[in-house]
Amino acid sequence: MPDEPQSPSWWQPYAAEFPNWQVWRAANRLLYARKINATPPVVVRGEDPVDLRDEIIRAQSKELLRLSPDS
Repeated sequence: MPDEPQSPSWWQPYAAEFPNWQVWRAANRLLYARKINATPPVVVRGEDPVDLRDEIIRAQSKELLRLSPDS
């Protein structure tokens, strides 16, 4: 089994909090994250690691609301 890719150094403080997310820096200098194996796909972006972390938290909250039986 191949080793899992390591998170970029700028993401290390948050990597353990979001193990099911893959992150990268795009050519436009924005940071992106995608939830691994999500259906439908979930991709968020941020200007810095803290902003990206906040966007991931927001996306997870939306997903919980969508999956809630009361919605």
